[in-house]
Amino acid sequence: MIRSDNREEISHSSQAIDLTYDSENTTLEGWYADELSAHRAKKIWREILSSYFLLENTVDFVVSTQGYPSEGIYGILCEFKSACGRYAFWRITNNQAPEAQYLIESAHLGDIGDYSSAPDLRKLDPLSFDVTSKQLSFQQSWKDDIIRIIKGLVQKN
Repeated sequence: MIRSDNREEISHSSQAIDLTYDSENTTLEGWYADELSAHRAKKIWREILSSYFLLENTVDFVVSTQGYPSEGIYGILCEFKSACGRYAFWRITNNQAPEAQYLIESAHLGDIGDYSSAPDLRKLDPLSFDVTSKQLSFQQSWKDDIIRIIKGLVQKN
């Protein structure tokens, strides 16, 4: 799901904390709860951009990673450099390439993941970006899901 804010978000799953884009800087950012998910997503992002949009790594786009192991958060940043890269970014963030967008959103899951839990792309709010708050909101989301499930079970019985 993509919103029309300045930065958009992706839903939460067990491994993806957040997936956002920044229209002003033509960047995609993915934040994950484990290093394996981040590196898997990085590899798949590169493959998608190369195969779906015929972009060249380091010429049209650059994908980099960073990690905060003590916080349990690992990130990917994809910067679109060329005009072709910026056009691909526009297509991804404006629902013009739904298959590529879906693959980017679910890249951290690999071939055996539960794709229904993959987060949707959302615009990033630059005022609220903080690695610690990402982890806290992820933990709160997890708690909210557990409470919702328990309430649903209690109401059925």
